Amino acid sequence: MTAGAAAAFRQSVTINDDYAPGHRALGQLLLSQGRVDEALAELAPDGASTHIALAKALTAKGMPGEAQEEMRKTERVQPQ
Repeated sequence: MTAGAAAAFRQSVTINDDYAPGHRALGQLLLSQGRVDEALAELAPDGASTHIALAKALTAKGMPGEAQEEMRKTERVQPQ
């Protein structure tokens, strides 16, 4: 993703801080850039995809136990 995408995501959450899809997209972008701490701050669990993104960020941060818990939450949100 480009800097333009990051700016658009940041603008969306500036306009409406409760806009979970904007926070999730920004968090995933930050995670893809290796900015794990910033990504964790943006990723508020609102659905399965956010729990997965949080699990990836926590794994990158060296927190496997917490990552596993996020994956368990994914199963509760979106059972198979």
